[in-house]
Amino acid sequence: MSYKRGDVVLVDFPFVDRSGSKLRPALIVSSTTYHTERPQDVIVAVISTQIQRYNGSTDYQIQDWKTAGLLQPSVLRSTILTILATRISRKIGNLTDRDLQETSVRLKRALQL
Repeated sequence: MSYKRGDVVLVDFPFVDRSGSKLRPALIVSSTTYHTERPQDVIVAVISTQIQRYNGSTDYQIQDWKTAGLLQPSVLRSTILTILATRISRKIGNLTDRDLQETSVRLKRALQL
């Protein structure tokens, strides 16, 4: 399946101790160009429900979380990972234009772009 920037997906993230894994939401942040040149990889940013914990200047509370396919209010963290596309279980939604624009601001701030 092909993914595009702004897609919200469920990713099978392994536990740090490698004892197992858990499906967690993430945002596709890589571009169509990246996917064309590296079809096996996808760059994602982590999404968390820990809104109180992650409220720094590089985090963003998703406003239209239901449209994004999320079950509860969530925050996009500027924790960025390159994963194998095969770790994606499925697409659950998309960020709205305003949420995508605001997440871009936070990611640029985190990376000083």
